[in-house]
Amino acid sequence: MFNLAFSQSDTSEFLNWGAGIVRDTGGYHAEIINFPKQELHLYDKDGKSIGVLFSAPASSNMINPYWWLRAYLNNNSTTYTNFRNDCIEVTYEGVCLKYYERNQQFIRVLHNVIPDPPVYLKISDIERLGYEIVDWKEFIGISRKGWRRFDHHGPPLTLRESPSLISKPILSFHGNLYVIEIIGPWKGSWVYVEIMQYSKFDMILNERDIQHRYRGWIKALDERGFPNIWFTTRD
Repeated sequence: MFNLAFSQSDTSEFLNWGAGIVRDTGGYHAEIINFPKQELHLYDKDGKSIGVLFSAPASSNMINPYWWLRAYLNNNSTTYTNFRNDCIEVTYEGVCLKYYERNQQFIRVLHNVIPDPPVYLKISDIERLGYEIVDWKEFIGISRKGWRRFDHHGPPLTLRESPSLISKPILSFHGNLYVIEIIGPWKGSWVYVEIMQYSKFDMILNERDIQHRYRGWIKALDERGFPNIWFTTRD
């Protein structure tokens, strides 16, 4: 259904999520890498240009021919491909490039494909082409999605009366029958939401199937900055 991809570490969970994404300010497009096709310089941690990120036609025998992103470093002859693990799906077969840390005006990218040396993109280069950098808190705040606490995320999430772990619980929930609407405001990693409890699961939500509505606060991000909620990308 989707490939789960803010700690500054190399743990497997961090490499799955990253710190956020490179986002097209014009919106998310299906069946494509949502990323500029113009050539972009890759930099080292000191801001020195060490390679290029560029587009090239995908070969006809590729399972997903829209994976056209390529990279090379100046000090070797390897052409890097297959950036699947450095992207995350945000709409139907539409993915965005993840970033793993922000260092002033640079973001670290391609950690799975080029782990050493670390490679960075310059934020101003990305913004000039109509893209922006958003961390997971910003992503949740600007995305109008039917958010859920999926079973494989871990134990149930708790809706509370106020943004505190010692606040009175209203509801513990997880699974496809509970859909979260972000209302706001935010208090740190907590956000005010409305939760609709449905009588059955359907890819197309129907008001007639709502059994209960609840309002309160959830901890939308865990202590490391990873989302505690996500959404289906195939509806």
